[in-house]
Amino acid sequence: MTGSGESQNDMINWAILTEILDTVPAATFDLLLRNVEKTSERILTELADPSVDGSQACALAHELKGMLTNFSMIGAGETAYEIEEGGGALSRRQDVIPRLTREIQEGLAAVSSVARRTR
Repeated sequence: MTGSGESQNDMINWAILTEILDTVPAATFDLLLRNVEKTSERILTELADPSVDGSQACALAHELKGMLTNFSMIGAGETAYEIEEGGGALSRRQDVIPRLTREIQEGLAAVSSVARRTR
């Protein structure tokens, strides 16, 4: 469950994930999953930095939103959009980052679990 009361079914686009798993070799999928995890961590760290201005934060949130959504984690992508929609304001980032972090972790765990079961 996510912090907003949504189930994993609401947070993951299973059609996208199935398509990825059907078309990407397992080793490549594992590399992509690690890249999503590392890139998410980097972006979250940058978003938490008070020296990052609003326009930089918007660009980072946009990058994160796209990556997460393309990798089937639509719920976390929508949460990243909240930062972008808020103009990258530090106060908005501080409110959203804990939930976004949790949703990314839950999304990665769900995606990884499905990938392991389908191999």
